[in-house]
This record gives sequence, C-alpha cells and structure tokens, in this order.
Amino acid sequence: MIKVSTCTTPGLFDYGTTEMPNNIPGMAINIAFTYMSHTARYILIGLQKGDILVNHPEFHKRERTLMSSRNATRSDFEYVIDCIENGLINAENYISHRLSFDQVGEKFAQLLGSGEVVKAGINF
Repeated sequence: MIKVSTCTTPGLFDYGTTEMPNNIPGMAINIAFTYMSHTARYILIGLQKGDILVNHPEFHKRERTLMSSRNATRSDFEYVIDCIENGLINAENYISHRLSFDQVGEKFAQLLGSGEVVKAGINF
C-alpha cells in the first residue's frame, strides 16, 4: 500500500513513504513524481541508496522543483517542532502504524515485511 497525499494548489505536494511493496529500493521516491501537480515542489529529506529517475520532459513542462537535504540544523528541527505544535503540520498524517514499546520485539519484523508501513510510531 502506498500512502500519498496530493494537493492541487500550485507549489504544494506531500509524499510520505520510502518503502514499497516488494521492497524495491527507491521505487516510492521515483513513483512520487507521477503524483506531483503543476509547479509542485518535491523535497527529499534523507538519503536514498540508489538512482532517482525523472522523466525530464514531463517534469520540466510542469515547472516542478526538486530539492533535497541530508543535513538539518537544530534550528531546522525547532522550526518543524514549532509548526507541529502550532497545527501547521499534522504529524499524524505520516504515521500509518503504532506500537507500544512492549510490542516492538513481537511486531516490528512483521511490520517491516508487510510493505504497508509509511512510518511506525512507538509509544513509550
């Protein structure tokens, strides 16, 4: 299962997974380009071990932007935390599964192999 949220408002696009069924490395990141609206920004945070494939004519004609970052500063994290606390970002949209700490040993491997996890939250 792929969880995608798109927005038709120019410049906005959310994509919240790096895993795909069959664990094909990078497939989720590559397929996300097909969900982008005109003038959307796609911001990759983190590092993917593999190629990113883009249909350049399609990407270019829709005036899209691709940005990436693997480094964040303390102020970046403080900004994100502030946005979450003020309701500008709903972190719940990114969590597809929740486990209690006591369930991690029993359920974690099962979740990883399911191909359905966007982000798993562990409650302490």
